[in-house]
Amino acid sequence: MIDISNQSGNLSWSYQFQTLGVNLTFDFANVNSNKVVPGSIVILKDEADQEVIFIGIVVTSSRKGVIYSFSAYDFAWYLNKSDIIIQFNKTNATTAIEQLLKKLGIEAGDIPYMKTLITKIYIDAKPSEILYDIIDQVFLETGSKYFFEMNGSKLDVKEVGSEIIDASFKLADNLAPVKIEDVIGEDFTFNESIDNMKNSIIVVSSESDYIRILESVKDDESIHRYGLLQEVIKVDQKNEAQSRNIALNTLKELNKVMTSTSIPTLGHKDLKHYRKLRINSSEAGLVGEYLILSASHTYSEDTYMATIAVEVM
Repeated sequence: MIDISNQSGNLSWSYQFQTLGVNLTFDFANVNSNKVVPGSIVILKDEADQEVIFIGIVVTSSRKGVIYSFSAYDFAWYLNKSDIIIQFNKTNATTAIEQLLKKLGIEAGDIPYMKTLITKIYIDAKPSEILYDIIDQVFLETGSKYFFEMNGSKLDVKEVGSEIIDASFKLADNLAPVKIEDVIGEDFTFNESIDNMKNSIIVVSSESDYIRILESVKDDESIHRYGLLQEVIKVDQKNEAQSRNIALNTLKELNKVMTSTSIPTLGHKDLKHYRKLRINSSEAGLVGEYLILSASHTYSEDTYMATIAVEVM
């Protein structure tokens, strides 16, 4: 394992919305002394407390003049690189995830109990696709949203918005710590989109030889304003009793204008997606707790900056 914390330049890493895994890019001026090549395991630590920010595998390298550039991914990278076969028969979601990880040789980290029963055969499927399918089934049945995150060599499952960031840093040794919420930048960008909006949901049975509609919900006001944006969800026999919950949870989640604000701020290792951050910025119109959708970090020439996108309800 190679520690790149004090040797590399132009560091950049990000936590992206609906993306499994973290990508880290960095440069070296003298690759021979560092011996980094594709396949090397690298680690990045926080300068202040030596806490691990990133650990993963170098996937690609390139050279321009005397500068060598590398791209690495955390170990979730492996979840996209193999096809497997696995079957679950009335297995609760937590156990299903643990069984899948065991089959892959990946250690299970903190995984909350999710009672949703999984009955499905996966053939020629990526492990990442299976994981997302499992938590999608949990959401459709319960309305609870979860995400995956590598913690070193372990895979954790966490509930979206369950953690609130309460971090601070010192701008200078002789100054008191400052809260992140009080030092966000003023160069913010406000974004709105209806690209993923759905205002009509139909749940049908996947077991019938003919079309059998189990549930249908819609928002007439939204349809009148934006036009019909419909999604059809197929469920197997075991989930037919949950068709009402599935329809309502999906409509609640998708029937909205996706609104976010992108904000530059001083960098901090705790700025990660799916956490809530307290923000106190009247300039950005943000006062309260907001869900981080994505966070991009850069460290170059002794300057650590981050840009976060937060969901605005």
